[in-house]
Amino acid sequence: MGWLKNYRWLKSYQNAQFPKKDHAKVSATKAEKKAMRYIKKLDNVLEVYHATRLQHASGGNSRREVDLIALLNDRIILIEVKNYSGEISMDENGFLHENGKNRNWSFNKLSDAATRLATSLMTVGINLGQAEIHSLLYLAGSGKKDNTVTVGNNLTKTFIADSNTSLKKAINSPLGTNGKMSKKKITAIRRFFEMCGTWDEIEYLNESLIEGDMIDATIPNNWRTNYQSVKFENLRGQIGTIFLGPKFSASAKGWKDEHAEFEINHDTTIEIRTPGVNFQNISEVITKLKGINFGYKELHNWTEIKLLDEPIDTIKTPNEFKKGDVIKNATIVNVVENLGVFIRLNANKDGLFHISKIPNLSWDQRDFIFRKGIQVDVKVTNVTKKKGQNKISVEIID
Repeated sequence: MGWLKNYRWLKSYQNAQFPKKDHAKVSATKAEKKAMRYIKKLDNVLEVYHATRLQHASGGNSRREVDLIALLNDRIILIEVKNYSGEISMDENGFLHENGKNRNWSFNKLSDAATRLATSLMTVGINLGQAEIHSLLYLAGSGKKDNTVTVGNNLTKTFIADSNTSLKKAINSPLGTNGKMSKKKITAIRRFFEMCGTWDEIEYLNESLIEGDMIDATIPNNWRTNYQSVKFENLRGQIGTIFLGPKFSASAKGWKDEHAEFEINHDTTIEIRTPGVNFQNISEVITKLKGINFGYKELHNWTEIKLLDEPIDTIKTPNEFKKGDVIKNATIVNVVENLGVFIRLNANKDGLFHISKIPNLSWDQRDFIFRKGIQVDVKVTNVTKKKGQNKISVEIID
């Protein structure tokens, strides 16, 4: 690269365009972290996790992010933090609105997260027993909710808070003593959440951030497994860059806080996929970046991991289920009209509580009685083989 070419590169580098800072996102993150600091101070809270992403028990790329997860001695609370202003309402389908605009959030998202969490914990050997998973919507901004904002049919284990006082009350709601977990179980749950991870991030020179999942094929070998963050810097000043060309260094921090420095080609490009169904794949050359942060070391298949050696009836392969088996702490995953209730028995097998076996009064109140994410004890009533697969019928038992 001649000096004239180097000069042109330097001017292009200095005049690079960056995404604007997402001030709404920055404010939302501040509200989440402020709430996290407050919740951590509550006497009965053991730990709070921020921006945790929950997979399906059998792995895969699909993950449900939860703003905050509070771990207590007798429960786990999934918390959505909304930094809304103005008028807050909820439509007939349970979706939140801010000043009349649908924000595409309902308690169903926390119900889905609860299902993933309960199933994954069960799969890694953690039986919650009488401990519970709760859902909480915290309205942290200056907005005022009207009387349409309710928990809907989620009458138990679901809360709405719009102040520190109501937040504290919801978290401190007494459950009794039966749900208290052992220190060994709490240690295993801590380890589970540490393994879940959060978003990857790329940070531009103007400090704007884009979060998502970095495409591993665009990342130099072993960066994700070795490093938690990598910062970039041109070691040469303007004169040195003009005559000798850019010389970029990477300063990396490992997952155990170890440090490493090495040179990196200034043409290295990294690609990140943004969240949501309307995702984008964004490619950026490292010369525009201040650095990158990895949110997770690897995506786990929880069926291959055991964090606690407790006997759990649900850790079976599909062919091991037989009539009369009692499955404790199975998880309701779906209710299908004209069919019944699907209940997750292990990481990848559901049983069906058929509509014909459900009393009419219970089916009429199915949105309340059979909510997604609720753990129930079930009994296998029949196992049939169809098209090479076992079809399992169950019933809920008291």
